[in-house]
Amino acid sequence: MGLCRQDRRRGIGDPACPKQDIGPARLQRMMIEFSEDERATLIDLLVGIIEHDPLPLSQRIQRLRSILGKLRQAPELPPEEPDEIDDEPPVL
Repeated sequence: MGLCRQDRRRGIGDPACPKQDIGPARLQRMMIEFSEDERATLIDLLVGIIEHDPLPLSQRIQRLRSILGKLRQAPELPPEEPDEIDDEPPVL
């Protein structure tokens, strides 16, 4: 299956290769679990590729940035506490 080629410019597929199903079952989200070491390695690789690419605005790099954003988990911040309100006017 890895040897199948398609001429994407003309939309012609290799007749020897079976058509791939792109129906709803194939479009479902895949959940992949990574260990912390695996996640860190993927993040390091993506950052290196993104930082050293000569075309930082290319569609490829934008897609890699999107993947990187999904891999990096934003640290959870503690809930903000409201500032204390001082009812007394300032003394001048």
